Amino acid sequence: MKILVAVVGSKCSEAACDSVAGRPWPRASEIRVISVAEHAMLMAMPDTWAPPSDFYEKLEQAAKSQAKSVAEKL
Repeated sequence: MKILVAVVGSKCSEAACDSVAGRPWPRASEIRVISVAEHAMLMAMPDTWAPPSDFYEKLEQAAKSQAKSVAEKL
């Protein structure tokens, strides 16, 4: 049996993981915990200010890092 648990780092996510972990699953069952990273949204910027060239890349990396951290923790 394959079980997929999607988490967001909330108390409900923790409860879902605890519930899945506490059940007797058939031998050779696989449990995967995943979280997703939301893409950084492009915003219109005034001409007087523009973000650094790697601004959106850093936002996306931070989101991916957070999602990975949440999934690994749970």
